[in-house]
Amino acid sequence: MTIDIGESCAAGLTLAAINGLRRSVKEACQEKYYAAAVINSSCNDPANAKPVFLPALDASGDAAAALRAAVQLAIDLRTLNGTKPLLMLANGTVDASALGILLSTSDVVTSEMFAIDVAPNSESSRTFPFVALCDWARLSSGRARAEPGTAEYILTSPDLVLRSSEWMPLGLEIGFVAHRRFAAAVESILLAASCPPPHTRDALRKACAVESAYPGPSKISAWTHEIRQHFSPLVDTDLQLDELYDELARIDTPWARRHRSVVGDAAAKAVAGARIAGLQAMRGLEYSQALALELAASIAWTQGESATDQLFHSAGTQSLAEVLLAGTDECPGTSQAPEEPAADAEVASVPDECPFARMYRKNPSQFAHIDLQSITKHRSLNL
Repeated sequence: MTIDIGESCAAGLTLAAINGLRRSVKEACQEKYYAAAVINSSCNDPANAKPVFLPALDASGDAAAALRAAVQLAIDLRTLNGTKPLLMLANGTVDASALGILLSTSDVVTSEMFAIDVAPNSESSRTFPFVALCDWARLSSGRARAEPGTAEYILTSPDLVLRSSEWMPLGLEIGFVAHRRFAAAVESILLAASCPPPHTRDALRKACAVESAYPGPSKISAWTHEIRQHFSPLVDTDLQLDELYDELARIDTPWARRHRSVVGDAAAKAVAGARIAGLQAMRGLEYSQALALELAASIAWTQGESATDQLFHSAGTQSLAEVLLAGTDECPGTSQAPEEPAADAEVASVPDECPFARMYRKNPSQFAHIDLQSITKHRSLNL
């Protein structure tokens, strides 16, 4: 089953568009005929006619309602990915404010049109600085085992645009296909969807590997030594961001001066500092608790709160369901009725563990014919 983001988001990622996507995702989850779900996008940037996979989250209306709806959509996508393979065909740009939706699955195929600007001085970052922050906090513990401090480096870099060459080494995609042959490659990949369960997901991944090409050298791995030396202390010591900037000033290399240029932009520096505080607060939390903290901080930021001690003071005290339900008493600034918040069962499925393990615990008798030893060998998905 294919879901086209462009059909719902022609006018941008509005609350109505997100609710429309949620209905399509729930329909795909309930549809038993199709063994896999595919998400593509027919959106284009009207300014330059370039393809867009996920447009910016609409902040013109009720920003808090839009943030809640986007998180609920991400939960729905993770639930869908637990019931059947979910493949995203990201042949276009992704706005930083919609990054949490993209990270609902690591089964992503990109092209050279794929790009994400998460720099603290970008417009999206100034409006929604904490989107997907709980996923960034787990980057070094994911499948890629990124160098500690990599998330801190990415989220404070003033000029780093993430492309396929960075996304693939981080373990966040499974294939790169050139734009000129993207449609033909996708057609070949989707033939693997005819492979019956439970082998459909593996068949799709192998088909992606066959069609995939080298995306080019990573702009992140080139600075691995510097990340390890200067940014990893933000993870495992009490080093503060201002102290890091002082350290970069003493180094005074072109790389250090470029990264430290954030200091001259007060708004960008505030975003960078808040992100570092958020990463520190979310590490060690269970995924749904971290997501609840991310959402609560994002809503507080849109309402004018910028003090980090206030943004992240509720770490681990609010459940995700409580944060999602907090806005149901308020009527969004749109004629579109809000979707019902995610059920407790859906919220409980958020932690990033193998979908097979979740299904097994729910109904062990359904898998009585399977060798239990195979579960321990099953590679956990970075959901």
